[in-house]
Amino acid sequence: MSSLKDLNAVLFNQLYALNDAKTDKQIETETRRAKAVCGIAQQIVQSTSLQLEAIKVISKGEYYSDQRGQLKGIVDGKQE
Repeated sequence: MSSLKDLNAVLFNQLYALNDAKTDKQIETETRRAKAVCGIAQQIVQSTSLQLEAIKVISKGEYYSDQRGQLKGIVDGKQE
């Protein structure tokens, strides 16, 4: 998964799987899986939000010159 579009597809696929579950065991399994997927999705969205904020800061020039490398690392996914 490499984009928010992919994440959206995974979330909807999980929703369909949960909806299609028929037995109690299937419902329990899909509910656990849905909770796990939701937790990971939240982390992806938070990370993407941070990257967007860094892009906004860089584009506005609202940083100290020694912070540019750190902010660029966040945007490029190369945090240290």
